[in-house]
Amino acid sequence: MCLIKNLPQQRIKTMLKPVLNRKSVLACLADCPADNHARQLALFLYETLPTIMKKILLTLTICFLSISNYAQEQITTELEKAYGEEKYDLIISEHSDKVSEYPAKAIYYVGMAYYMKADDNNVLKLMDLSIKKDKTDPDAYFIKGMTFNYMGQFDKAIESFNKAIELDSSNSNYFSGLGDSYVSQEKFDKALSAYVKATEKNEPIDRPFTMIPQIYAELNKPDKALEAFYKSK
Repeated sequence: MCLIKNLPQQRIKTMLKPVLNRKSVLACLADCPADNHARQLALFLYETLPTIMKKILLTLTICFLSISNYAQEQITTELEKAYGEEKYDLIISEHSDKVSEYPAKAIYYVGMAYYMKADDNNVLKLMDLSIKKDKTDPDAYFIKGMTFNYMGQFDKAIESFNKAIELDSSNSNYFSGLGDSYVSQEKFDKALSAYVKATEKNEPIDRPFTMIPQIYAELNKPDKALEAFYKSK
């Protein structure tokens, strides 16, 4: 057993300065001229403790991240449900000041609440924040495009729709929104192309079918317009 009082004075000073020497208490014990078993135990602990601590810290980090991810999934699910129940005012009042802490899809739903309230500036602000956190979600670009359409900023709308289509070319809504932008610019050939592509997607929405006859009429193609009209019915 190691007793400080039996050690030389210089040795005592060395042991009393572990922090200054950047050595742990276990390191000091390892230096102590105690019996061999105690020395071996001290050396073992000194050498293995950093590894054990790393494993503990890694485990704690994983647990913390899991809890954090679960909490973010929960808030996204909560907002999706509230949006589906049309609780737009509730979403805005309870969540708009917390969005910086939320994941991208949760921010998207807060933005959608503003979208349904026709608050275009806040829609764009939140969709940009959502995109900043996740650049792979086409829905945020689509809503930006729709908002720019309402604001009469059609070039920006076209840019947003094309980005959404780049990320997901299977969605009928994205092509239909693009067609609306071109119609507003009276670029009817491009609008027609976008609407036709919208009708070719799985589960196409109704709007492009109703718009195609109107486009043919604008292009002075009455036969095509009539054919498209009956097809839309």
